[in-house]
Amino acid sequence: MQRLSLLPAAIALGAVFLVAGCGDNKQPNPAASAPPPAVTVVKVAAVEIKPATTFTGRIEAKNKVDLRARVDGFLEKRLFTEGADVKEDELLFVIEKGLYQAAVDQAKAALETAEATLKLADIDVDRQTQLIQRNVVAQATLDQVTAKQGEARGGAASAPLCSAE
Repeated sequence: MQRLSLLPAAIALGAVFLVAGCGDNKQPNPAASAPPPAVTVVKVAAVEIKPATTFTGRIEAKNKVDLRARVDGFLEKRLFTEGADVKEDELLFVIEKGLYQAAVDQAKAALETAEATLKLADIDVDRQTQLIQRNVVAQATLDQVTAKQGEARGGAASAPLCSAE
């Protein structure tokens, strides 16, 4: 019996839900009211892509050469760029040559003096030898000029040798 009393209540409740669901409560669709989105068009082109990578680092030369002058002096010119390759016998620096040019000139003068002294000693020995053969001078005179000739040869041999600049 109790089932019969619940049945009309359930039918009434179902009818209320049915009437409430049939209402005209439509929600507005936001996509339908918005304008269409802007679109850009690009023509397709083939492009080579080169990936790039950036690193922080330090580069150090594998081979190093320390350059040292054999003489002291002030540099007038530097004829190379640091880091550049250089060839064998290539001129790298120009050193002030005033002091060294004076030393070369002095050595040349000393050599010329020694050669002239030797030439004069050779002439004296020849002259004194001829005079000894004629019995005009004493043997001591020839001995003295022969000794001077030996000194002159030693002076010429010990004179500084100069090479071409």
